[in-house]
Amino acid sequence: QSTWECCKVSCAVSSFGGWGACSKNCGGGTQRRTRSITRNASCGGTACPALFENRNCNTQCCPVACTVSAFGGWGTCSKSCGGGKQKKSTDCVAARLRLPKAHRG
Repeated sequence: QSTWECCKVSCAVSSFGGWGACSKNCGGGTQRRTRSITRNASCGGTACPALFENRNCNTQCCPVACTVSAFGGWGTCSKSCGGGKQKKSTDCVAARLRLPKAHRG
């Protein structure tokens, strides 16, 4: 008669690889990196940890191209004499995202 004993074997995994490409160029994307199982768990050994990690990337706002209105009139001078300043202003009346050439339709 033979007796077979099961020894616990815990999972083993490789190191994480490099981060993949970001899913977006701007405005908040995600990146993923992965690793693989080098030894499966058996006989009640410790289970494998997560095989991937995600992180945020390119969280900066996307650049915007504006169509601007005509300048308004001159504002009030900051001084009545002796070199004051006046301002003119304009508004962005139509905005669209400026995407890199690789992402334009």
